[in-house]
Amino acid sequence: MTGNGDKVIGEITQRAAKQGADDAIARIQRDFATNGRIRKLLGS
Repeated sequence: MTGNGDKVIGEITQRAAKQGADDAIARIQRDFATNGRIRKLLGS
């Protein structure tokens, strides 16, 4: 399948990747704010 379908799949994939990255950043920020496990593992 080529054409518009490929474009739509690409856009959906990009959005999903960005959302996943944004969620990961938010989780790390919350972890650091609460002296959580990630912060302790990094020794900060």
